Parts: sequence; structure tokens; C-alpha cells
Amino acid sequence: MNESGIRNVQALARWSGLASRVEFACLRAEERMPSEDGSFDTVISNDAMRHIPDRLGTLREWHRVLWPNGRMLSTNAMIVTSTLRAELPPIPLHA
Repeated sequence: MNESGIRNVQALARWSGLASRVEFACLRAEERMPSEDGSFDTVISNDAMRHIPDRLGTLREWHRVLWPNGRMLSTNAMIVTSTLRAELPPIPLHA
């Protein structure tokens, strides 16, 4: 998502009365998120994973900022789940 998309979705959140419950940010996947450990209940990535060079590092970072038992949703029209699994080794998120 770009800065224009962030402004649009923030306006939609205000309009729908959800602005106090959601947070949107435009960040680079290879950088540490400016958030405390366990500060999100959900991380959503829409059609971006195939563009991220360090997928494992990105998944670890998402895991870091998620609550215990938090949820992550990553969609990608170009990657079938079994292909992604075959491409990456098992992910030791607690390393």
C-alpha cells in the first residue's frame, strides 16, 4: 500500500467508526516495525509476499509484533500455498 492508499483507508476507518480500533502504516518489509512486541492481534498482507526478498525475516517480524495466538493473513494471487511451503524450510519463529 502506498501513502495515498493509507490516507484513503484511514478516511474509510473514520467514516465507519473503526478508526480507534485499527492502525495502518506504509512500511518497508525488510525493516523492523516501529511497534512493541505483541502489540497487534492481526497482521494482514495483501498480495505482497512474493515481492519480499527476505520472507522468513518478514514472517519473524510479524510474529514478533503479534499477540500470543494472534492471527496473520497473507494473500498472494501468484503463489499457491503448497508452492510457498515447498520453497521455504520450516520456520523456527522462536529462534
